[in-house]
Amino acid sequence: MNASSHRVCIIIPFYNNRQTVDAVAARSATHIPDIFLVDDGSTDGSAETIHRLDGMRLLRLSINSGKGAAVQAAARAAFAEGFTHAIQIDADLQHDPDSIPLFLEMLGTDPGAVVIGARCFDRDTPTLSRFGRWLGNLWVRIETLGIRVDDTQCGFRLYPLNLFHTLRLDQDRMAFDVEIIVKAVRHGYRIRNLEVPVRYFKGSERVTHFRLFRDNWEMSKLHFLFTWGCLVHWPAMLIPRYDEQFRRPMHRQHFPIDSRSASS
Repeated sequence: MNASSHRVCIIIPFYNNRQTVDAVAARSATHIPDIFLVDDGSTDGSAETIHRLDGMRLLRLSINSGKGAAVQAAARAAFAEGFTHAIQIDADLQHDPDSIPLFLEMLGTDPGAVVIGARCFDRDTPTLSRFGRWLGNLWVRIETLGIRVDDTQCGFRLYPLNLFHTLRLDQDRMAFDVEIIVKAVRHGYRIRNLEVPVRYFKGSERVTHFRLFRDNWEMSKLHFLFTWGCLVHWPAMLIPRYDEQFRRPMHRQHFPIDSRSASS
């Protein structure tokens, strides 16, 4: 089965990214024309900088609701239009849109999987980013009873869109990135890792919306709840089989999508 048998779109959530969002959208469109841009309550006129091309949809959230809320809004809209998969890429240009074909290759070999980008760090990578990734990966490995996720915080991913109708997702901000991975594993979805290049801007060029105390507090609460859930439900979580590097569940090998359910 190849990627051409699926309907794939791009999701780009953005908040005050007027310097980069248009470039991310334009370069992404050279690979996949159907793009859902989500303005998460920007106050800097980011949406006005985007050169609208055929296939681009612009969704606007009236107030800043968080990355998780923006991605979920776009996923629901895309599912309602009959798309089967979405590649989500952050709007800050840290990720190279020219890596999109790599995700499509993985889609062709394993359409039921969630594909998580893994940033290729180099000497310019901030120490805090390195430590944050190591710690996040460790917690998720515990919470999924051993599933290897190379970068739980990467903003470059591929989702089967029925995932958003299968899972109950409660996190609207940065903790969403972790929540959807852990809950996907617990519902039988496979996780695939894909190395992607990354670049970090320095000084005033770097735009980040990660709030050190608020987002770390939300992440800590989430990890506590997931770890407690492991203690309570670990026998049931051990039932699925393992093959090679990834856990292959005994059920939900493939996920038929009926777009009509989006309107029911």
